[in-house]
Amino acid sequence: MKYLASSLAVVSVAFFGSVRAAPAESMPVEGTRELRLGNSLGLSSVYGPGFTFLSPEHGSNMKLVSVSVGGGYFVTDYAEVGGTAGYVYDSEGGSGPTIKGPGFSAFMRLYSKRGSVGIFFEPTLEYQHLNLSGVNTMFGTAVSGALDVLGPGADVGVEVFLADSWALRLSPSFRYDKVWVSSSNGGSGDTYFTKFGLNWGISAYF
Repeated sequence: MKYLASSLAVVSVAFFGSVRAAPAESMPVEGTRELRLGNSLGLSSVYGPGFTFLSPEHGSNMKLVSVSVGGGYFVTDYAEVGGTAGYVYDSEGGSGPTIKGPGFSAFMRLYSKRGSVGIFFEPTLEYQHLNLSGVNTMFGTAVSGALDVLGPGADVGVEVFLADSWALRLSPSFRYDKVWVSSSNGGSGDTYFTKFGLNWGISAYF
């Protein structure tokens, strides 16, 4: 009987010890949510990702503010869907040109993680609406009106986890956008442009 009790004690210690020692499932996995900063979208990406504020010295009235934030949800261990929203305000002050407006994007990300490094492919669709005032357009005229940008793109990149739920993201990006310009004097036009870039950001998983 003493031998049986000792055996059960050894088995219990081994079993519960192995349960305690089992590593936690590493994020992201199915059901994980993501909050991302630094996701550039539309024309605002030329101003820098995340949050940008610029006001030069020496009496200049120029102001530049660009901010964007995004989120996603992992529908499987290897696939995430989500979107981003942003706003840009760019003004030279006085009678100078002003560009301002919101932007939105939707994305699906295919993701694989090994250790503390994740790799991903992220197709996206972006839209941005900008109000223009006194801006020289690609058609060579200064207008007040609106500029709309719509197009697909993709990022291919890497994430390095600095902690269990925080990662630094770096990705080359490609965008192919159609741009519509409509001015207050009744003129309008459209064109296409291709954009390559290098995006970075910080992601939090929970």
